[in-house]
Amino acid sequence: MKPLSNRLQWRNGRQRSKHMRKMSIAALALVIGTSALAGCGRDASADVSAEVAKIDQQSGPAREQALYAKAKDEGSVTWYTGLIPNQVVIPIKEAFEKKYPGVELKYYRGGSSEIAQKMLLEAKARAPKSDVWDGAHAGEALKGARAAEKYDSPYAEDYPNDQKDPDGYWTAVNIYVKGIAYNTDRVKPADAPKTFDDLLDPKWKGQVAWTPEATGGADFIGNVLNTLGEQQGEEFLRKLAGQKLKVVQVSSRELLNQAIAGQYPIVLQVFNNHVALSKKDGAHVAFSALNAASKELNPLGLTAGAAHPFAARLLIDFLLSPEGQAVFRDAAYIPASPDVRPTDPDLDPESGRFKTTLLSPAQIEKDSGRWMDLFDKVNAG
Repeated sequence: MKPLSNRLQWRNGRQRSKHMRKMSIAALALVIGTSALAGCGRDASADVSAEVAKIDQQSGPAREQALYAKAKDEGSVTWYTGLIPNQVVIPIKEAFEKKYPGVELKYYRGGSSEIAQKMLLEAKARAPKSDVWDGAHAGEALKGARAAEKYDSPYAEDYPNDQKDPDGYWTAVNIYVKGIAYNTDRVKPADAPKTFDDLLDPKWKGQVAWTPEATGGADFIGNVLNTLGEQQGEEFLRKLAGQKLKVVQVSSRELLNQAIAGQYPIVLQVFNNHVALSKKDGAHVAFSALNAASKELNPLGLTAGAAHPFAARLLIDFLLSPEGQAVFRDAAYIPASPDVRPTDPDLDPESGRFKTTLLSPAQIEKDSGRWMDLFDKVNAG
C-alpha cells in the first residue's frame, strides 16, 4: 500500500483527473532533486539557531517579548492553512495583529494536499514562501520530506501526547469531527441514517454524495474500516458500491452547501462544526455520527527554512495558547487544547454525546493510499 506522501493530489481549480490525483510526492521529489529538498529542509541558519536558543532560555512574558521584538524586525509572517478564512482565519489574523502590532499575518488558503504540494514545489527554488503551515493530511508528509522544521512551543507541553508529534514537528491546533449531513426538508430525522448499515437502505440508492478529496471519501472509508474492523468494513463497502454514490468534485464545505440547497439529500464525511454553523444561519440540515464519527487532528508546524522564523514561532505560540484557542472556540471550531472546550457540547467529542474513531496523522500517511484505492472500487460499482 502507498502512503499519503505517495498519493497527494494536484488541484486544477475544482477539477482533477485521476492521473493528477494520484501523482506522488516521490515523483515530485525526483523533479525537484534530493539536493534541493535537503537544502530547503535544513534547520534554521546558525545565527537564527543561536538567537532561538537564547530566547528559549527565557520563559513567560520575557520570552514572548523577546520573540515579539525579533518578529517586529521581520514585519510579517505567512501562514499556509486549510482553515476557512471568513470563519476562523480572519478572526485569528485580527486577534494576532491586535496583540502584536507591527507583525502582519498573511495567509494562503488551500487543501491539505495542495499545501504540501505547494511547499515542496517552492523547495525546488530553495525559497519557501510559508513560515507556518497546517493541514490534516500534510503533517506526516511534510515531516517525511524534511519540509517541516522541529519547534517545541512551550504551550505544546500542556497538550496530550496523542495530539502532537513525538519528534516535535507539529502540534494539533484544532480537532475535526466528521460524519454525515442530511437535508431535513428531504430526509425526516426519524428516517435519517443512524448507522453505516442504514446507508444501505434501497431508498438511498443514488441519493448519497461524497467527494474525491482525500479528506472526504478516503477518510470515510478509513473511518469505516477502523470502526467496523477490516473484514466487516470491507464487506460493508462492497455493499455500499451497489448504492451508486454520487462523486462530486468539490470541497467538503461545498458538498455540504449543495446538500443544504437540496441537490443531495445525504452527504458523507462533512465537518460537524460546519453543519452547526449552517444551522445557526437557518439552514435546514442536521448531522449524524453514524456508528462513530471520525476524529482527526489538524497539525500545525514550522516551515523548514522559514523566511520569518521568529514571527513564525510567535504565531505558533499564539495559536496554541489559551488566547488563540479561544478564537477557535468562539468561531465554533473544536480547540485542540484540553483547557479550552467548545461552547456547544454537541460539537465536542469529549462530551460523550457521540462516539468517535481517531484517524491519526501517522495512520493517514500510511493507509490513505489504500483508502483511495477502495474509494475508486466503490465508485466503480
